[in-house]
Amino acid sequence: MKSLGFSIVGGIDSPRGAIGIYVKTIFKQGQAAEGGILKEGDEILSVNGQNFRGLTHDEAIQVFKNIRYGEIMVEIMRRSHLHNRRPDSIEG
Repeated sequence: MKSLGFSIVGGIDSPRGAIGIYVKTIFKQGQAAEGGILKEGDEILSVNGQNFRGLTHDEAIQVFKNIRYGEIMVEIMRRSHLHNRRPDSIEG
């Protein structure tokens, strides 16, 4: 069986403070890269209905390790990247 193919960072025990669980790296040979849905920087909100808010890093890892087969439903939040643009000028 092919690995899920991504690493995570964060958790309520993070050295940066209590933060969510985020996708750190997508590995080229894993299922995540093949699916193309997960992106680096996505926040993982839940997996198969289990809420990820309030989990430690190790607890989040354990959720993924306990998945043996079948479909995986991952709910994510993605921040959009806003670029600074000047508004189009209007001449009158």
